[in-house]
Amino acid sequence: MRRVGVVVGMAMLSSLFGCGGSAGSDGSGSDASKRADTTRAAAREAFPAVGEAVEAASFSGSGGGRWAICGMQPSPSGAEYVAEIAITQTNTGSSEHPDGIESALTSTGWTIDNRTGEVVEASKDGLTFRARYGSGGINLSIRSGCVDASKDVVAKLTDEPADKLGVAPPS
Repeated sequence: MRRVGVVVGMAMLSSLFGCGGSAGSDGSGSDASKRADTTRAAAREAFPAVGEAVEAASFSGSGGGRWAICGMQPSPSGAEYVAEIAITQTNTGSSEHPDGIESALTSTGWTIDNRTGEVVEASKDGLTFRARYGSGGINLSIRSGCVDASKDVVAKLTDEPADKLGVAPPS
């Protein structure tokens, strides 16, 4: 009876801490690479559209993308690609931002999932868009969703330097 308890306990520990999956069906980072490319492309479309809708005067740069750990800590189960940019100045008041953001997103195929006092969230093709706005500017981000990967692949992805998205400044 004691042996059964030990076996069951070990099985539960294994499932809790996981052995890790693979980032792609072949164990490579191919799925991760596709997700990053899809997220970058969505950001290059959505960020300028939102910027135009709120009459952005400036961005914080050309945007950046990076891998972040996702899943339960202390044993993460994957990584997600996050594209980000900040609109630092607009020619519209912050009270006009939610309508402008929502309009820009729906016109580019996003579905609005949540709209509160300072946040607009939307989804499209498995990606999640989030805009947080206020008098200090607007922070925009798009997340790829968690890619199941082994700890080695997660470590490799999250060690990569952030990349530039190349979002053109507002005109």
